[in-house]
Amino acid sequence: MTDKMTQLKEDLPEDKRYLVGPTIIFGYLIGTKQSVRVSQYNRVAKEFGEDLVDEIGLKSYSIDIYSNKTLIEYMSKVITGELRIEDLYEVTAKEMYANTLPYVVAHEESLASAREFRQAMRNGAHMERLLQGLRTHMSTELSGVQFHKSPPMIAKRSDDEYSMIINLSDWHVGAIVYNEETGGYSYQILKERLDTYLEEVLNLVLKFDISKVHVIHLGDWIEHINMRNVNQAFEAEFSATEQIVKATRLIIDFLERLSSHVAVTFGGIGGNHDRFQGNKADKVYNDNVALVILDTLFLIKEQGGLANVDLIDNRDDVYSLEFDLAGRHIKAVHGDHEGKKVDQKIPKHIKHKAVDILLMGHIHTSRNVQEDYARFHHYCGSPMGANSYSKEHNFPTTKPSQSIILLPHDNDGNIVYNVML
Repeated sequence: MTDKMTQLKEDLPEDKRYLVGPTIIFGYLIGTKQSVRVSQYNRVAKEFGEDLVDEIGLKSYSIDIYSNKTLIEYMSKVITGELRIEDLYEVTAKEMYANTLPYVVAHEESLASAREFRQAMRNGAHMERLLQGLRTHMSTELSGVQFHKSPPMIAKRSDDEYSMIINLSDWHVGAIVYNEETGGYSYQILKERLDTYLEEVLNLVLKFDISKVHVIHLGDWIEHINMRNVNQAFEAEFSATEQIVKATRLIIDFLERLSSHVAVTFGGIGGNHDRFQGNKADKVYNDNVALVILDTLFLIKEQGGLANVDLIDNRDDVYSLEFDLAGRHIKAVHGDHEGKKVDQKIPKHIKHKAVDILLMGHIHTSRNVQEDYARFHHYCGSPMGANSYSKEHNFPTTKPSQSIILLPHDNDGNIVYNVML
């Protein structure tokens, strides 16, 4: 162990210092192999004198590391090369070469496996694997859900002065972001930010004496790992099936906690990251994660759960939904098919009924733009904040956020709260 490693440990609380070594190895493997597997981890750990782990131990390390901002910072510096592993461990160049070479070979093997997996997807095996994974993880994850045994049935008053829309969007469950400017991102960070958001929601419910709310999820529930030509597995904490189950658990917990204070109507749509097929040209319409999550919510509702929550049923087309609220007709879409023109987005969405408010996500930043008359299109931000994709394309470095819209009943304007997380 070098003086630099000693200094890193001293900058942490004593009960977290044992995680510095695993953090450095995580960063080293992500930087050289783009993934962290038990066999890879143990190979490096053995060379550097760190404890060996099994699958459970590796997952425990991952959870502990991603829940500590200092450790995330260390890992990010190793990934970017600001911290070099040879400066932290006393190893020779020969040892480094011996360690790195197997990763290069293994990476080529993983690429070959990915090609085989994509072929299996085209042959239909992907769906079977997905369903098997969902069955396995769903039973475990949802077993701990605590539903209200006797939920308070809150009356939906007719004398409310405001209606509220609680926008949720672009959770990208499973995504990992290394970004010191916006705090990074992981599943644990998402949970903490949703807690902060819910607290602000409840403050506004109390402030404006609101008895009923609409909660709309605008898509990109999960990160997925096959969205681009380059496999993104190294940017995901969990498999796709675990991502779906954890996203389902998050929305159930959010709705249960919120509905203990106020009556809730919930609707959700699917985003581009939610489609099962990675290539959008190969997608099957409605073959989307949102459909799985909505079906689960309806099943829970049928079994007596979510008693103070009404569900909008758009399962025949999960890419959009429409509802009326406070004298406005509102439509929600993810936003991935919208053009770059800023001012006029509503006209193409008007079919049988005029649209007063168009809700969207996708761009990870918040906007509220007036179109003709008192019609508005609104973009909700993301709790993720800026990521490597936004950096690569020189998009704004946006802070993590979600949004709340208040609709006054005595006029046709709106009040937008962008809750920075």
